[in-house]
Amino acid sequence: MNERNCMKSHSTRSLTTLLLVAGIALSHSLMADGGTESTHRTDAEREDRSGTLRTLNAAERTLRLKTFWKTRTYSLGEPCQVTMEDKPRATLADLQPGHEIRILYKEHDGVRVVTEIIQVDREFTGHVAEIDFTNRTFKVERGWTTREFNVLPDCKLVLRDGTKQPFTALEIGERVTVTYLTPDDTHLAQTIDQRSLEFEGRVEMLDARTGTVRAGSLLVDRTFRLGDDCQFVINGSLDGELADLRMGDQVTFHYENVDGVLIANRIELETAAEETGTARLSSRRSQSP
Repeated sequence: MNERNCMKSHSTRSLTTLLLVAGIALSHSLMADGGTESTHRTDAEREDRSGTLRTLNAAERTLRLKTFWKTRTYSLGEPCQVTMEDKPRATLADLQPGHEIRILYKEHDGVRVVTEIIQVDREFTGHVAEIDFTNRTFKVERGWTTREFNVLPDCKLVLRDGTKQPFTALEIGERVTVTYLTPDDTHLAQTIDQRSLEFEGRVEMLDARTGTVRAGSLLVDRTFRLGDDCQFVINGSLDGELADLRMGDQVTFHYENVDGVLIANRIELETAAEETGTARLSSRRSQSP
């Protein structure tokens, strides 16, 4: 009986060893032939990189991506999925040098193969500090940062209701968000969004301590809180301030409604309550402490 059990145990071990060897051999065969081990890769194996698109050659199926440290060339896989901010199913032809993009790619033997390209809008928000309609340029300030933009031929000013206006409708002091390209370290404006609400009325109350202005029209009165970066436009200039306003002045507010609180980002003097012109402003400023 013991001899029979020993023979049975030996046979079981031999069969197990044989199956293990066969499994290892099959695994090596699949890897050598490019089987499932090397061709089916998961998303976890893809790497991603963000930067500025420098060039894209559809014929050679390559692109060059500039990041903070370097510019690197990538090969485009087939297929290569492209997604734009305003076009979920885009193609390579929709991409332009200067677009901000995020790529997903696989690296094999030093070759980086892109499988997906996601375009992301590059934006800058601030108030319009300068406009040159002749040369089609303008500057936007945000805090201590000033950025100059060149206006592309098809660039439009987009208002809150979706209405599109020409670049010449842009006004000094307006709070805008600029979507732009940087193909060669210049800023090319694609769209200029001016989303503020507007209200025109006569000044009824000024409170410098609380930063509050109330104005009324024929039908309604509204109270505005002044934003930290609120611009005062006097005679087309940005050098105005709250002290330049007087009771009865006709003004236009640009503002945002934040949960019922009206926050002004631009106030333009339309018609003075008393004298008009520079003399009036000079006399008021000379009285200011």
